[in-house]
Amino acid sequence: RAFEAFDRRQLPLADALFTQTIEEWRRLNRSVEELTTLLVARANVRVDRKEFAAAVADLDEAINLMSPTGTGPSGVARYREFPDAFVQRGLAREGLRDWVGAVSDYDR
Repeated sequence: RAFEAFDRRQLPLADALFTQTIEEWRRLNRSVEELTTLLVARANVRVDRKEFAAAVADLDEAINLMSPTGTGPSGVARYREFPDAFVQRGLAREGLRDWVGAVSDYDR
């Protein structure tokens, strides 16, 4: 339902549903890949709502969760969300006028 709300541009509802789902996924100790997918999705909602600091917090958490195993020896991402998290965090940092941080994320 959260993804549907996001697709329909019902952003407050999407944020609430992603938050509820993330809390439940944490309680159930779901996989890193599932949790990071939800965090990145909620961050996308928050960027669209211009809640840039909250989006950066979600993306920081997602990147930290994926970082230990995020890339293989060849440098290729192991998680589908890993490259997207850096791009989205760059966008959120642009919204905060953190140009150096944004460029750092885009250069990943």
